[in-house]
Amino acid sequence: MTSSSNLNYVRYTDTPGVADPDQPSTTPGSEDPGDGWETKEYNNYNGDYIRHGDTPGDDSVPQPSPNGGDYVRYSDTPGVRAPDPEPYERN
Repeated sequence: MTSSSNLNYVRYTDTPGVADPDQPSTTPGSEDPGDGWETKEYNNYNGDYIRHGDTPGDDSVPQPSPNGGDYVRYSDTPGVRAPDPEPYERN
């Protein structure tokens, strides 16, 4: 059995009860949290998201994948990838 999270989302205009004709684009997704938990279906609303760099007109900024699977941590220095996190060790 699956349950939905945001599948019924509707963007409205400033007029109460009037749905905005320009709804955000979506892609379907699902998340399987593991044994004993329900799979969650959801709508990913990043369909029309465009990542912009700090420099206006810079089109070299990499765009995200539709389901967000290409996340890369970066350091505070532009273009320098952050080191992989160290495993937590309890002392």
